[in-house]
Parts: sequence; C-alpha cells; structure tokens
Amino acid sequence: MRAAIVILLTAGALALGAGAASAEYRNPVLPGEYPDPSVVRVGGEFFATATSDRWAPAFPVLHSRDLVSWRQVGAVLPEAPEWARGKRFWAPEITWAHGRLVVLYAGLRRAGRFCIGAATAPRGQGPWTDRGALTCRPGGAIDPVAVRREDGTDWLVWKAKGVGGGLWIQQVDLAALEVVGSPVPLIAPDLGWERGVTEGPALVKRGPWWYLVYSAGNCCRPPCTYVTSVARAPSLLGPYVKARRPLLESGELLRCPGHGTLVDLPDGRLYYLHHAYAGGDVANRRRQGVLSPVTIGADGWPVFGSAGTPPAAGPAPLGGVQEPAAVRFADDFRSPVLGLGWQWIMRRDPPAVSVGDGRLELGCGTHALITRQVAADRFSVAVTVLRRRAEGDGGGDGVPALVVRDREGVQRGVEVRDGRVLAVRRRGDDVRLGPSVRVPRRRPVRLMVTVAPGGALAAYVHRSGRLVRVPEGPAALGEGPTRVGLSCRGTGTARFARFAVAALGDRPLGVPVADRALSAQRPR
Repeated sequence: MRAAIVILLTAGALALGAGAASAEYRNPVLPGEYPDPSVVRVGGEFFATATSDRWAPAFPVLHSRDLVSWRQVGAVLPEAPEWARGKRFWAPEITWAHGRLVVLYAGLRRAGRFCIGAATAPRGQGPWTDRGALTCRPGGAIDPVAVRREDGTDWLVWKAKGVGGGLWIQQVDLAALEVVGSPVPLIAPDLGWERGVTEGPALVKRGPWWYLVYSAGNCCRPPCTYVTSVARAPSLLGPYVKARRPLLESGELLRCPGHGTLVDLPDGRLYYLHHAYAGGDVANRRRQGVLSPVTIGADGWPVFGSAGTPPAAGPAPLGGVQEPAAVRFADDFRSPVLGLGWQWIMRRDPPAVSVGDGRLELGCGTHALITRQVAADRFSVAVTVLRRRAEGDGGGDGVPALVVRDREGVQRGVEVRDGRVLAVRRRGDDVRLGPSVRVPRRRPVRLMVTVAPGGALAAYVHRSGRLVRVPEGPAALGEGPTRVGLSCRGTGTARFARFAVAALGDRPLGVPVADRALSAQRPR
C-alpha cells in the first residue's frame, strides 16, 4: 500500500529508522517542477512521482533510499493512453499493492469526463502498463489516493472535480483494479479560507484517529493562497471533524505548500512530501518538491514543519547525506535511446527523434520540440548544430534552434539557417527574428544561450575560435524560462550534438564565466 499507511514491508526496513537523523537536508528535495508529489516505501527504497501536466513521457518515476536525494529511473506513460481524450494528466498517486507498483492518476476521458486511470509495473524502472480507466464519476474525479483500512480492505479517495467539490471514498479492489460498492462523502469546502477547494488528500492512522490531510485555496496562478489542513475521525469512513484552520502555511522561504503524500517510516515518524514555491518565485513558475516533518501534538492534532511552515532545512530522516542538486547536465547522444528527463508536448504524433553515435536527429515540423527542465534561474545552455555537408543529403529546409521555454509556451533562443545565426522568439505561429551573424554553411555550429534571473537572455555562437554575441532583438526579454530545448522549423531533419546545461548560481553572467561553465562541452 501507499507509504502513508504501510506497516512493514520487509524486516530490513526496521533498521532504517534506528539512530536516524544525524545529517541535515535542505529543501527543496526535488528542485524543479514537481507538482503534487507522491511517494511510496517498498522495503528500504522509496519511489516517487509527480504531475507532468501536458509533458510526455508523463509522470517521472524517481528513486531514493533516504527521502532527500532523488534520481529519475523511469516514467509511467510514454504517450497518452487510448482511453483518454485529453493530452494532460495530473496528480499521480504511487502505491504498492499485490506485489507490484500501482499509479493512480487523473485524465480526461474521450466522452469529456475526468476519470481516474491506473498503470502498473513490477518495479519503478518499469515496464509500465496502462490499465485503463478505473472509475469515471458524474461531474469528474481527480486527485486519487489509495488507503488500506484496519480490516485489510483497500479504499479509494478522490476529489469531485470543480470548485466546491468535496472529497469522497469508495472501496476498491487493487488486484482487479475495480471499484466496489457506492461512494461515501468525507469532507467538503465549507470554511472561508478554503476558498471552495478541498483537494490533494492523504490519510494515516495514529492512535484512535484517522487523519485526513488536505489542501485548500488557489494552488497555481499568482497570487497563490494554497494551504494545508487536517480533518480527523475515529473511523476511515468518518465522520470527520476539521481543524478549522490551516496547519501548514506559507513561510518566508517556501510559499503555498500542499498536495502531497504522508510518509510513514518504520519507527513511526511521519513526513509530508508536498510541493511549494520558492519565496522569491512570485510568478509561480515551479512547484518544487518539499519535505516537512509531521508530529502529533498534545492536543491530538498534527504539527507540520517549522511551527506550521515548510522548513528550509532539518535533520535528515534516515541519516543520509543529501546529494547536492545537479548544477550541470550533458548529453553526448551516444546512447541508442533518448535519455531520461527529455520531454515533449503530449500529442498523438510525438516528435520524430533518433539518437546514437554522438548525435540527435529531430524531424522538423510544427511540433518539433524536445525539452528538459532547468531548476535554476541563472544558467547557460549550449549545443552543436551539425550542418549538411552537401545539398541533397537529407537535411531538407529545416531551421534548427536552441531555445528556452517559459510556462506560457514562449520560446526564445538562437537558430541557424542559410549560413546565418539569428536570435528567435516564437509563440505558436508568431515567429520574430533578430539581426544575423554569418557562419560557415557546411561546418558544425556551436550555439550558446545564457539566462539571468528575471528572464533576460543573451545569445552567442562560436565562430573562428571565439565566442561572438548574436544580437538578441525580440528574444532578449521575457518571462523566466523553466525549460531548455531543441527545435526545428520547416521540413527535413535537424542534427544536434553535445548538449549541455550549467546552472551558474550567484556568479556574474559575463561571457567568460558562461563559457567556462560549459568548457568541457566546447567543440574541438
């Protein structure tokens, strides 16, 4: 079952809690965009996933042994399943049941109803198999979570779609992946500060009480008002009594916390893995994965984090030394498969991509864009564009580009065409170009883009052994991007090599600094 209520999966797991918490961890433990995180403990390992919205492969699967250092090991949905009409998927809940991992998630059915789907795998790395729609409720259902009652029966909790929708519960057979009987209401948004929202449920049993953790308010668009609170009941099915006030609220460093999973450790300690915005992220660009401790107070109500706000740091739950967040990523495209972390917009016709032998080939067209998350606000990204050696070798009329992308879909960067390098700004079919810099037509071209906090962009090309500034024009200013990517307009195939991203921290964004940050990736 899910980590919130699993009692013990292996005898070895008992050792995890003993003598824990000598090292410290810092939040976020999942830097980047990881909304609605969910985690399950399987023996001495943890597997997590999070909302990926419109990006494919959907629902990254991450692995950890200590809850504070995570590495992606797979993804659940490589493409939209046949039962789903929409291209956006939310709120995956990962659990362990009947000897396999199960991910429950929300998607839009062809008939127009929000349904709860299910996928299974023998291990986090996959292979994952979509099992179709588990339930489709009138009005729609989202935010699923599975929980096991004391009698061993499994139950499904979800949110009724829409403002004013409450939380409901229904028995479920997780072996057959079928709901049983009729749903029962648990709570509804009837307090002013909930702003018509009760969502993101998580449940745990402690002493005589079942605790139902839920989130309320506006999660996403600024200004966010998201908070987390708790209702408790003597039985899983209720009746539930609310705490009447938020128990986890914004702090100075982390804002709008909520929608997560309770992690029940073998020694009885509780943690809440949830999302929150960084204090300075006033545009609400990244819901990052945050870990907050949970204790039960003398009054029988939970206490979250640092007196009700997410902690900036704390004792590591299992004593592990937290690995620092990666500040660099490089891909030399020598593997025969595209590496984990690359994503594209979920469509029935995904981009045509092939990799291997040191290059990536991307079929050009309207939707030819592959991206990666970038968790930093100050970074450099570089790639080599491989040119056609002669006319007619299959290159076509494609226009390859190195771009950064914001949450509104605006792409800014630098592209190569007709022996020129130009800055480009693109949103849908609206393409705006800046002045050009000449480059040799048949030689590889090394492109680089640097981004400063606030979104200001600078573009460069390596020419004649030196770094040359490309006039940015319409690409210079924009919202702070959350992704870096490779794209190709037109027809034919674009060819790329030696892609690299480097976060630059608080150092100045002078050209020599940016160049040194990627020096290992510079062309010879």
